[in-house]
Amino acid sequence: MLSAVPSPCPDPASAPDPDSRAWLAALSGGDERERARAAGRLRSLVARAVRDGLRGRGERDPDLAAEAAEAAFERLRASLDAYDGSSRFTVFAASFAFAELARTLGGARSPDCRDCLAAIAEHVEIELVGGSPGGAMPALEAHLGACPGCADAREGLHDFALRRA
Repeated sequence: MLSAVPSPCPDPASAPDPDSRAWLAALSGGDERERARAAGRLRSLVARAVRDGLRGRGERDPDLAAEAAEAAFERLRASLDAYDGSSRFTVFAASFAFAELARTLGGARSPDCRDCLAAIAEHVEIELVGGSPGGAMPALEAHLGACPGCADAREGLHDFALRRA
């Protein structure tokens, strides 16, 4: 059973964690109905993350939420092979929602933003286990300090993951 609430942060030596492996198996398994159910749950998770992110910014536009959620879901589906287990799958998936909001609402405009937004799931995961991402990811930390759009995406993902951990 896939959990909408993430399991504890993965141990890098055994990444991905069991819940993340269950998500991946369901999304790529042989049974078409199981894949469709998993994709529906993934779409719902991304939509919740988008609504959370919009609420945190004082936005309540349902059309904007639907468009951003669909764009984030499509980017995520196209990037599933990029998942490396360095974060929980649910954090990785939600990061697409917050990255899409950063792109949609502005603020994430520099060429460095693409790399930053791709790495925020790992950054947040390090924070959630009490680590210091600045030491492991100094370039990302510097970008977050200089880019309000990416910093908002990181903060939104962090808050979303905390509420669901």
